[in-house]
Amino acid sequence: MSYSELKIIRPLYSLSKKISDKNLKIGDRFIYKENYSLLFKIDLTPKGDNYPCSDEMGKITWIKGDERVIKINGVAGSLKGISAEFKNEYLDKVKNNS
Repeated sequence: MSYSELKIIRPLYSLSKKISDKNLKIGDRFIYKENYSLLFKIDLTPKGDNYPCSDEMGKITWIKGDERVIKINGVAGSLKGISAEFKNEYLDKVKNNS
């Protein structure tokens, strides 16, 4: 087993938006009430006025359209970079152990 340390070095900007806002796009990460982790909108059709959202573990939460969330700009791009770091570090360790 190996360990990895990650640092986030970037400005964090936030906006309060309704979950139904068209500017809150699929994949945008946001804070919602007391949820433990960030949620993001997923590409499923809303049921009535309820919008489907997910956390990183795949748990789906339905949020009413008039509920406000706090969108944090730049998280999706940062996560893409972090995912690449995880992948590269893992592949390097596997290569060095074989």
